[in-house]
Amino acid sequence: MDYRSLDIDITSLEGLKPRNGLLLFSKTRFYAVVSLVTTTSISTQKTQLGHFQGRNKYTWSSPNPMRFYVKESKVQQNSAILMIQIRSKRQLFADKDIGEVYVPLKDLFDQSLNDTENIAVYQVEMRRKTAASFKPAKALHLNFSFKFSGSFKLFRRAIRNSFCDDDVSRMRLTKLRSAARRALYLSAPNNSDFSRIASNPVYQILWFS
Repeated sequence: MDYRSLDIDITSLEGLKPRNGLLLFSKTRFYAVVSLVTTTSISTQKTQLGHFQGRNKYTWSSPNPMRFYVKESKVQQNSAILMIQIRSKRQLFADKDIGEVYVPLKDLFDQSLNDTENIAVYQVEMRRKTAASFKPAKALHLNFSFKFSGSFKLFRRAIRNSFCDDDVSRMRLTKLRSAARRALYLSAPNNSDFSRIASNPVYQILWFS
């Protein structure tokens, strides 16, 4: 079975600023939850906490390399989505969702070269509740680098043994499934595989249960 590996490194978040000049904003720290969503699976990893560089730019200075594996057929058939969730770390309450980025994996693949690092910039879709504390200066943008490997053959068992989701997928499985379902609906108009799952309750039960 043909696979490709996808290496992703989240580098910076630009355009976020406090609403009403909140003093505690400078102490707020963010991380990104990155999920590779296909019609049959969700693989999830997360970055470390970053820091502010200036007033409106948040960076992850240390490398946060992540590696995902995806079937070649899923890439070519536009049946995979990269979902990046931006979250703020909180001490006394549950971590807060700030916004999301949804990128069809084929879009990244079409603009990349094998084994070459590429730079991508995407606008973050802000959560409505986030507006109470944060607002984009103009628009909130996420910067990350990515690299696809060449196609190679690998058994599914080898994939399972070489990569294991971290505690993000276990602790927040319900929210991730909900977000993945939103990603499927966003892609439904242009994708027959996702449309089939989004419109068929049987597939939803099999995948999301």
